[in-house]
Amino acid sequence: MREFYIRAVFALIYAATLLVSTYSSKHSYYALFFLLMLLCVKEFKNLIKYRSNWIYVIAVLIFISFTDYFPGYFIYALTIISVVIPFTLMFLNDKISKNDISNFVLSIIYVILPFGLLIRIPFIHSSYSPSDGNYNPTLIIAAFILIWTNDTFAYIVGKSIGKHKLIERISPNKTIEGFIGGIMATNIIGYIMSTYYPAELGMLHWFIFANICGILAVMGDLVESKFKRLAHVKDSAKVIPGHGGFLDRLDSLILVAPFVYLFLQLVK
Repeated sequence: MREFYIRAVFALIYAATLLVSTYSSKHSYYALFFLLMLLCVKEFKNLIKYRSNWIYVIAVLIFISFTDYFPGYFIYALTIISVVIPFTLMFLNDKISKNDISNFVLSIIYVILPFGLLIRIPFIHSSYSPSDGNYNPTLIIAAFILIWTNDTFAYIVGKSIGKHKLIERISPNKTIEGFIGGIMATNIIGYIMSTYYPAELGMLHWFIFANICGILAVMGDLVESKFKRLAHVKDSAKVIPGHGGFLDRLDSLILVAPFVYLFLQLVK
């Protein structure tokens, strides 16, 4: 029970920080997720034992290219150059292994690009472009709430009545009962949002949106669990009491964000 209270307290602090930063302005939203991206890159580097620090340069440039602070063509050029240079150095250096190349690409695809897409979501259902600064955080906040709902009820139901393992070889603590409980709770909150939440989505779209957040949140957790299994560690870091590292806390959002972005683009 003590573990539950510790986990709950730090989850509330984390949630409050995300909600306040996201709701306040695009600047605080950018700043928070820029910091979280760099922390997740650091933890992922440690998980996969990737040595090069050039990935931080890539992360900064890609993140900035998704904001509206600088001319797009300028940042895109810098991003392309920053990717080409390390690839060139890798091929010229006989000591660079195939693992270094694959880890470089994996870090971009798995961690960095999802954060870039994440910071574009608040602009989709406003004017569909961040260039005019029209920032509307209602749907990204809804995604946060749905992911947290799924996580919370999956944990509670799994701890209470969970007997059948979901995928034991990857995540031995996850149960089928917890998975079903989390998805059901997420759909209930999605239904409530379709009635009362100030966002321009119909009920069917809310149903799809809720299930994207619920199902992919679990998949995101499982993907990161697989990386941790391969690295023979329990947590990506020991930073947040009861939760592990920032990557442990954000693994669901990292996988959910690209699919939410794609879905909202399709229905805008």
